[in-house]
Amino acid sequence: MTLHLTITTPDSVLIDDEVQEITIPTTSGEVTILPGHAELVSELSDGEVTVTRNGKQDHIALIGGFLQVNPKEVTILANYASHGKDLTLIEIEEAKKRAEKAMQEHASKEDFAIAEAAFKKAILELKVARKQKAS
Repeated sequence: MTLHLTITTPDSVLIDDEVQEITIPTTSGEVTILPGHAELVSELSDGEVTVTRNGKQDHIALIGGFLQVNPKEVTILANYASHGKDLTLIEIEEAKKRAEKAMQEHASKEDFAIAEAAFKKAILELKVARKQKAS
């Protein structure tokens, strides 16, 4: 049995496919969704989404958004999402270093907050990219 998963960001549709299972971080904790799941609407937390399709796991970095579930379909509207296979470790490491430098040199609270968000995003992407490469 499968359910239809759609992950959409402001820039694109990341996934629009049939899957067997999704594990996703919500503000109430991590949730695993299987076909036939009860209806659910939830705010999403930053973290890793694990999608199982065709017996293989894919890992996705996700930052904020909303989740809607019904027994046959899952819709994720994310502020940001990136597939682990599309992430390059070298580029992420460089982004992390730039963010660290910007946090140290912040000119204002707003600049620091922007740099901190970029740093957290880079850490999440590193985790997901490493996991994807290992699977």
